Amino acid sequence: MFWNSKKLTSRYRAVAFIAVISFATTSSAASLARVSGTILDQSNGKLLPGVQVFIEQGLTRPIRVTQSDANGYYEFPDVIPGTIGIFAYADGFSFGGFSILTSAGDDHKNQSIVLKKSSTISGQIIGSRRKPIADANIIRVLLVDGDLSNPGAKKFSIPFSKIRRFGFQVPTSDSKGNFSINRLPVDETAFIKVTHTKFAQQISSPTKVGASATKITLSQGVGILGSVLSRDNKKSVPNAPIIFRNILPPKDTTITRTGADGAYALRLRPGAYTYESVGSNFTSVTKPQVLVSGEFLTQQIDLIVAGKGTITGKVLDPIDEDPVVGASIVLETNGKAYKVTQTNASGEYSFAAPEGECSVKFWRAPGYTHSTPPGYSFSLMPGKTKTLLPLWLTPIPSYSLEVIDENRGPVIGAIVHVLHPKQIGWRGTDENGLVEISMAAPPENGIVIGYVDHPTDHIGALFVIDSTRADDAIVQLAPLHAVQGRAVDNKNNALVGQTISCEIGHSNLSAPVSIWKLVTGPNGNFQHPGVVEGTSLIYTATSPTNTDNQVASPTFFTTTGSTVAILPALTVPDGTPGTSLIGKSFPWRRFKKVKGSRSDHNQSRPKVVVFAEPARAKMMLKTLETSQQYLDKIGKQFVLIADAAATLTSSTIPLYQGTPPASADVYVISNDNKVMLESIEIPTYSAIRDNLP
Repeated sequence: MFWNSKKLTSRYRAVAFIAVISFATTSSAASLARVSGTILDQSNGKLLPGVQVFIEQGLTRPIRVTQSDANGYYEFPDVIPGTIGIFAYADGFSFGGFSILTSAGDDHKNQSIVLKKSSTISGQIIGSRRKPIADANIIRVLLVDGDLSNPGAKKFSIPFSKIRRFGFQVPTSDSKGNFSINRLPVDETAFIKVTHTKFAQQISSPTKVGASATKITLSQGVGILGSVLSRDNKKSVPNAPIIFRNILPPKDTTITRTGADGAYALRLRPGAYTYESVGSNFTSVTKPQVLVSGEFLTQQIDLIVAGKGTITGKVLDPIDEDPVVGASIVLETNGKAYKVTQTNASGEYSFAAPEGECSVKFWRAPGYTHSTPPGYSFSLMPGKTKTLLPLWLTPIPSYSLEVIDENRGPVIGAIVHVLHPKQIGWRGTDENGLVEISMAAPPENGIVIGYVDHPTDHIGALFVIDSTRADDAIVQLAPLHAVQGRAVDNKNNALVGQTISCEIGHSNLSAPVSIWKLVTGPNGNFQHPGVVEGTSLIYTATSPTNTDNQVASPTFFTTTGSTVAILPALTVPDGTPGTSLIGKSFPWRRFKKVKGSRSDHNQSRPKVVVFAEPARAKMMLKTLETSQQYLDKIGKQFVLIADAAATLTSSTIPLYQGTPPASADVYVISNDNKVMLESIEIPTYSAIRDNLP
């Protein structure tokens, strides 16, 4: 305890109902997960043996540790489902790691950890009157690699207070309030969690690793007192963990435990919080919210506990009775949403839930619409396992498209790109000119829009399929044309590096559909190849530094029979120039090659270099691996460059580490390394084919 609780008076009281079990719980192998991977040296890509690797399975559970073997391989079996953190450390390096969401039965392989050069953050911890605070403990540091605004940026945290038993020191401020945190990865951003017995816990503002003058200010906050009591007999529950979570960003957590008398005390900064009791024998019925106003010095929050049980079930496809992986299932207790989980590789799900009235309902799953039945309602007994009947999901109907040429013959190997609902990558027609289009979610009003390229000839088509023609849609290819245009400012000066979006509208859709986005060249010019004749298109020019500065063209019709259609100049109000590499040499091979990816044996082969943000790198790699078969036929090669590429492997796609040199994401590069085309997303097949010799 931080103070004598008898001296504190409460002015507010909040009560939460928490579930507790009086029996020991055990987990079967089927209800656990597994995580494995390798440890790599960032400087040379070599595997690192003998590295300490830690896993944190929840804020209140202890740390587990293992060691990488002679091949740099590590493995954690029997992982408790939920959000977990895995991190590693070796002498001469910084900490490195990642966080991942696991479900029962998951087997997460190839989860590589890249160890970087080590750096520090130093600074001073002070009070509200700038008085230095001694003996403040830095109990956790969250590291973010990449753009902070990107929710998919790679994150992991170092729980210094938990790894103290493995020989690591908890960074502590000295008599002058000064502190230093070592072993941090260079070029990453840190959030520092500081605690002190006389102050409220504080999270620092984003701090770049390497900073030497960081200031962290602590405040006394509000004293929070309370007890955890059994609902059945109103007896105190000792050693019960309690977690308070700030509702507002950075949504930090404050953790404490009850003493032998079932009481607890801590300090919180004013704000809105959820709170619950968690641990091996506890689970919350709800996560109530409380406002810590700061109007009074103290506030009392009590928690009431009750028994819990286990719920298990399966989600299946009714056609072949195969398990549905990754289906989201919602648990409701007492009529309120309690928890969401996903099915594992066997289509199974599991909840630890409070006793009483419960409901389990299907929420969503890629490729499916709803379940039969919608869910189940039942009464859960404490200490019991309730196994539910399967939920049978209704698949989203796939669409069938037949592609024919100008002579109405089937086109074998036509390349199809689905634009709405937006899908990345290509698919090809079979020997009958047919292709099946499947989707993760139902298309808006049953409308599917896409683009088709002939594999060799300069013909193609845009197609629109509604649900009434889902089984027998036909599209005939026609000659392709080009649209040329120019972006200028108010004074008619050319604007280089502007983003040009081409869209098509449909009366049954809520918004236009994007066909392609490209970048203007050195003279503000752009050319959109592969345009289907007679198509109604809208072009929009956007300034790279201010997305509010944009202008749309009038609805523009390409002229039948014309090889090139000229678009009136697009004037961008207060537009500012960007960057373009068109016509310039792009030495992309200077980026760091990722060990374990495809070697670029034919260096003179034209390339399509694709940059991806860390959160999208894995998905983009799968897309490029699938689509590379079509570029192989015309002697071209995809290349993927991403900050997160070091954690990926591919036998099909060369991988490099880096970030894009300009505003474009994709660069179509000739065999002499000249940039022929820049775009924001993967171009059409014909645009790549016709822009590269």
